[in-house]
This record gives sequence, C-alpha cells and structure tokens, in this order.
Amino acid sequence: MTHVLKMRGSKQNPVAISYEQMLTFHGGPHPGGVAVAYKVLETAFPLISPDGPPERRAIQVAIGVDGPGVVDGLECATRAFSRQRALLDHGAKKGQAVCGEHFWFEIRHKGTSVSLWLKEGTLTSEFLALASKTAGGLASDAEVARFDALRHEMADRVLASPAADLFEIGPVVKS
Repeated sequence: MTHVLKMRGSKQNPVAISYEQMLTFHGGPHPGGVAVAYKVLETAFPLISPDGPPERRAIQVAIGVDGPGVVDGLECATRAFSRQRALLDHGAKKGQAVCGEHFWFEIRHKGTSVSLWLKEGTLTSEFLALASKTAGGLASDAEVARFDALRHEMADRVLASPAADLFEIGPVVKS
C-alpha cells in the first residue's frame, strides 16, 4: 500500500509526497518517527483544509519532540523548517514522552489549526526503556539491535493504524 500526502504547490499545481519519499529524505534510522510525522499530516490535512489539499507553502507546524525522524518527515513534506514556518516547543507537555520530549503537534493552515498528541501507551515500555538507554549511550549491542527492530515495527504499526488509535485530537480552531 502506498501512503501519499496531497498538497497544492505554486500556481495550484498538485504536490504528492509519499511516506517512502519522506523515509528516503530522512535516511532511514528512525522510520517510526517518519511514520508518526506522516500520520500527523494525513490526519491534520482534512481538518485544516476541508475543501481540498492544503497549500504547501502555507502549512505551519509546531512540535514538542525534536526527533530526527519526525523533523525530517515533516520537513520533507512541508518544508516548514527550512522556510521558517516551524517551531520546536519544549514546553509542550501533551503526548507520550520519549527521553523527556513529548509527541505533541500543532498543524496550521491559513488561520485554521489543530493539535494532535500521541496517546499514552502507543510507544511500548520496552521501546521507551531502550530509547533512553540508547540515547544515554548505555545500551549493549544486542539492545541497540533490538531497539532498531522496534523502530521498524513501530513504523509498520503506525502506518497501519487509524488516527483514532494513535492520537488525541484537539478541536479545530479558526482564527
């Protein structure tokens, strides 16, 4: 199954970015983060732009997690980081935490925004423990290998899950 995000580019030309393109842009070591980024945008787009695909250059993001897979996935799809339309909010306290950072997202488009955060329990206790050990340089080679396998399992599970199983979704706000 191909997972593709649809947006509008300059002169209203269609832009399609696939999960596979996002993963290639990232380089591969954090496929779960890329999958979360993909699902955030897939979930948010119809909420912030109900009349059709959002305009790519008008998408803004705020995030509570600085994970390389998440950031690279969002950048590939929206170019929000390179175009100064992204904000990292370490004060965000909603969403499941990994190494002290929270999987919270706010996606905006032309005055409409929605917040999403990863439900508690989406990331397993084994995943969280190995993430902490790996980040701290304390993981054995076997633990690093297991963590890598868990990242790939997480990506597959996230892509196959409906948004309602992954995220709490805040109200759509129009300013």
